[in-house]
This record gives sequence, structure tokens and C-alpha cells, in this order.
Amino acid sequence: MSAMDTRDLLTDAFSRLAPLTRELVEGADGDLLHARLDPQANTLAWLLWHTARQQDVQVAALADREPVWTAEGWADRFDLPLDVDDFGYGHEPDDVAAVRVADPTLLSGYQDAVAAMVDAHLATLDADALDRVIDASYDPPVTVGVRLVSVVGDALQHLGQAAFLRGVLERRQERIADDFDQRAATWDDDPTKVERARFAAEAVLAAVDPRPDARVLEYGAGTGLLAQHLAPRVGPLTLADPSSGMRAVMQAKVERGILPDAQVVDLDLSQPVDDVGPFDLVALLLALHHVPDPAPVVANLAEVLAPGGSLAIVDLEPEDGSFHGEGFEGHPGIDPDRLRTWCEAAGLGEVDVVPCGTMERHGQDYPLFLATARRPAQR
Repeated sequence: MSAMDTRDLLTDAFSRLAPLTRELVEGADGDLLHARLDPQANTLAWLLWHTARQQDVQVAALADREPVWTAEGWADRFDLPLDVDDFGYGHEPDDVAAVRVADPTLLSGYQDAVAAMVDAHLATLDADALDRVIDASYDPPVTVGVRLVSVVGDALQHLGQAAFLRGVLERRQERIADDFDQRAATWDDDPTKVERARFAAEAVLAAVDPRPDARVLEYGAGTGLLAQHLAPRVGPLTLADPSSGMRAVMQAKVERGILPDAQVVDLDLSQPVDDVGPFDLVALLLALHHVPDPAPVVANLAEVLAPGGSLAIVDLEPEDGSFHGEGFEGHPGIDPDRLRTWCEAAGLGEVDVVPCGTMERHGQDYPLFLATARRPAQR
């Protein structure tokens, strides 16, 4: 194969990476980008970031130039809590979790910028340049051409992993939504659910003591049972749930006058949102442990609070996984200490976590907690 053929082949291979990345980013929300199949697994955001970073670092070194990451301001745009030279090699699970993007197009935009740099460098290579030895410690020695094949091979491997991960996560989201859709019509028939909502509402009201005109958001509201018990003590209610079946039940309650001062919305707080709130109280009942990545949701819940507003979360304490059983794709409870950290990182103060009764299932009692936090009156 001629030198020109080799260069053309490399150019063609590298040119496929940016379109693949754009396909994987398109339509992805925060839950999808940052969800994990297990606590040790990589996220979609990390895989796409690392794919572009390793190309940038290695090809920039071959071209004897500064990586695009710093030269074109991408490090500042991502604003990750990592060393500026970090490109993901040897990352532990906590490092993977640190790779978060508020705007998914950052990932595709960075890959596009790297692709332009790589393409420009490939255009300068001739036969001698491709055959230049850059690492003689291997047998056979590594040439520029071999290194480029390795770089594009690694990138394609990671994009393949990302495509698989996105497909699995999307099917998981669909299964969860379908499950709640199917259960929505008979959800309120279970007296234990009704009693649990009443007990939780009393605990929230006692802890927060909202004004009679308080604007309230219930996130992950299900059929609105908690809201029904909050309603006599507060003002207008906004009820959000990802399940269309649950929203339909709540909307019927609004229309029948059971929740007369309420609106039902489809709201995803895995990403920052505009034109939502502010609310004087945001409440969740057994919802957070279903969220794949709770930290950004807590941060965005804090953002929709009015100054002086309160966040109230009732959820499971950490358990052994038996509550939902095998196949559950959420969390086996929420660690109150981690929740406290998420609240404080979101700028909330007066964080308090107290026991909130138990919940019986499978002949076993599972402890619940109530966590409350307040947005400062001034920031």
C-alpha cells in the first residue's frame, strides 16, 4: 500500500468518529449521559469525553502542538473538577462521576474540534513521517503510523461501548416508565400507600411549617397522594412525574376537584431548566432512590426553590437490595450523609435528617428518613 493510501485510510477512519459522537449525543438528557449500569461502570458522558481527550492528547503530541482542550478553551467550557491534563487514563469510579456536562453538545463540539486538528495533522504526513519511530522500547518499535492506528482503534472501541450503553439505558428507562404506567390506575387502591403518604405529609408539614399560600412542587409525584395531604395547608401545587400513566391519574384528580389548585407537568430535573418555579416547598416521597444520578437532580431542585424555600425528601435508608428485589435499576436506599453532601454542594443550608417511620414489605420493616434543607434567603 502506498504512503498516500495509508494516509487516506487513516483519514477516513478518523473522519467517522465525529459523526458517531453526534449520533450518540443527540437527544441525550442528563439522566442518560450520567447514568451507570452499576456503581463501578463508566457513563456515556465519560466515554465520549475520554474518546475525544485521548485522541487530542496523543495526536497533539505527534504534531508537537498544544492540545485542543486547552488551546481552544474546551477545558474552560467543560469546567471539570479534574487536572487540566487529565484525559481519563486510570480513572476510578469517583473520577468517572466527576465528568459531568450540563450541555450535551459540549461533547460533540469538542470531538468536532479534535477531528479538525487530527485531519489537519494527517494532511501533513508522508511515507517517511508515518514510518518515523516514536517508541523503540517495543518490539517491533512503534511508528507514527502504528500509534495513529492505536488511537483510532481505541476511539472506535469506546464509541462502540457508548452505543451499547446508550441502548441499554434507553431500554431501561422505557421499562421503568412502562412499569409505572401499568400500575398507575390501581396505585391508590393500596391502603398502605395512602397511609404512607398521609404520614409523610404530616412529617413534612411539621418540619417545614409552610405558609398557607406556599407554592409547592412535588417531584416524582406518582398519583399525587402526598399532594392530596399537603393541599389543605399550602397554596398552588405543581405535580411532576415521568410516567404518563401517573400524570393521567393526577390530571383526572385535578379535573374532579380532588386537587383543585394543582397543575400536572412533565418535568425532567436531571438537567437545569428555565421558567420553572420558584417554589416555597419542593417535596419528594420515595422518588429519589429511583433516580439514576441523584446529585444533579438535588442541585436542580435547589435551583427552583425560592429564597428561603425548603426541600423535603422522604426516602429509604440504605438497605440490602431486598426492598425492590433483583432487577431493580435504581438505588438500594439513599445514604443520608451523601444526601447531606449533595444538598450542601447545591448551596442549601440547615440540612437536617431525621427518622420517618418504617415501611413494611416482604415481611420486613425498612426504615425511612426525612431530610429537610433550606435555600438561604439571600445568596
